[in-house]
Amino acid sequence: MDNPYTTPSLETLLDTVGAVLIAEGAIVANLCYFAGPIIETYVRWLGYDRKWVRWFLFVGGTVLTGMLAIATMAFMFLPDQDKTGMTHNQAVT
Repeated sequence: MDNPYTTPSLETLLDTVGAVLIAEGAIVANLCYFAGPIIETYVRWLGYDRKWVRWFLFVGGTVLTGMLAIATMAFMFLPDQDKTGMTHNQAVT
């Protein structure tokens, strides 16, 4: 019986779907990285104190990163299950 909780192999991560997921993650991470200074600059131009904006962006970005990391790990390492709670491998056999 196959263990449904096995980690994905290197070939799985580096196939076309894995490469696309890695590229999408890199693009989103870079967009978020550059969004912080841009937002902080606009807030400063509007005359507001940027200290609270900096903390808000830092905490919000950290929470968002944590949620995305948990969702990605769940997607990669938990088996697919249908409504009966059976994994795909159990339903086929």
